[in-house]
Amino acid sequence: MRPRDILMHLKCRDPTNVSSMKTIYNARLKMRVLQTCGRTHMQQLMKLIYDHGYIERHRVQENAEVVSEIFFAHPKSIQLVHAFPLVFMMDCTYKTNQYRMPLLEIVGVTSTGKTFVAALVYLRAEKEDNYAWAMECFKSLFDGIPFPKVIITDHELGLMKAVSMVFPSTVCLLCRVHIAKNVLKNCRKAFSDLETWDKFNGAWFGVMRALTEEEFCRKLQLLEDEFRAFPNELSYLHKTWVVKHRERFVSAWIDKHLHLGNTSTNRVEGHHAKLKRQLQTSIGNFVSSWQTIHNLLELQISDIRASFEESLTRIPHRYRGFLYRELVGVVSIYALQKIQTESYVADGIGPDSSLCNHVLYTTCGLPCAHMIEEYKREGCAIPVAAIHPFWRKLGMTSCYNCVTFSLLVTVRASWQF
Repeated sequence: MRPRDILMHLKCRDPTNVSSMKTIYNARLKMRVLQTCGRTHMQQLMKLIYDHGYIERHRVQENAEVVSEIFFAHPKSIQLVHAFPLVFMMDCTYKTNQYRMPLLEIVGVTSTGKTFVAALVYLRAEKEDNYAWAMECFKSLFDGIPFPKVIITDHELGLMKAVSMVFPSTVCLLCRVHIAKNVLKNCRKAFSDLETWDKFNGAWFGVMRALTEEEFCRKLQLLEDEFRAFPNELSYLHKTWVVKHRERFVSAWIDKHLHLGNTSTNRVEGHHAKLKRQLQTSIGNFVSSWQTIHNLLELQISDIRASFEESLTRIPHRYRGFLYRELVGVVSIYALQKIQTESYVADGIGPDSSLCNHVLYTTCGLPCAHMIEEYKREGCAIPVAAIHPFWRKLGMTSCYNCVTFSLLVTVRASWQF
């Protein structure tokens, strides 16, 4: 509670109370001194992390007894990492502490579509070495379970290199939202009128969303032909994005991977905003920041548990038809929503499987339009085995073993695309 709110509460309870803001500040200071027993902010942070059962890693600056970086993860967050280790997003946020240390947040996603914070890292600098150390700490959480299939970052070269080095088998994607912002920043000023800019930007979005390599080449050529009067902007797109990174953000390449529909770092950006609203200041110390972070994580975990319970016990009316009868109470409502949206596509394509792009199947492990159309035509329910084990996980215990994964392999073998 903010000091002025405390003072207001005291005055409301007792109008004769003569306390001032200085009284409140002095009382808070005295309380902090009693709680910390003379420990420094870093020592108190370490104690809080230890007392609450967090996993913690830190490293000390060379030739000095000063902590340069600290990694910490809530014990329940580690359970969530083990339950949902497929996709993670990471990004740094700033102005969260008086020491001006960037805070790297690593977030994942549950079967119910909820975001969870897997780990947080206070970094001394945003260089490859710092990121590599953070990634090694993150890697240590995957004890006995597969490493992530996909990690999404912004265009931070040090972080991208660190992810590729520490997780060589993981696909590293680039956040499309950050790409769009960078294109706006570097290209918009060359266009004198909004209409021409909108056409250019729309054509670029079309390039990013090309579903095949042939479509990508065709749309890129159309972009170059239509806007040849803007050579500098076309050169920027080529050199910065197309040549080096197209396999990290263009649909033709990224939709071959199980990214669960995540193509940006919006989830982590959303948590940045929530954290800053709760902090209410950019100059707090590690202890006050940690308490806010801890409270947010506790609320987040409660919300995730509630979402599991909802999917296990609630049967929305729209999923009471024959198509979903084997899935309700077994598969998350979030996954059912994705399947329902795809079923509308199935109604439009009919029995012609060549009209289906199979994107939902390859990126999410859920039945795509032509599969749903066949289930409808045969009058049978979608079988549980057609759903990736990720979406059937409605709890926080680890479920990744050979048995559950073999189910998807069986289904995959039965469909010829």
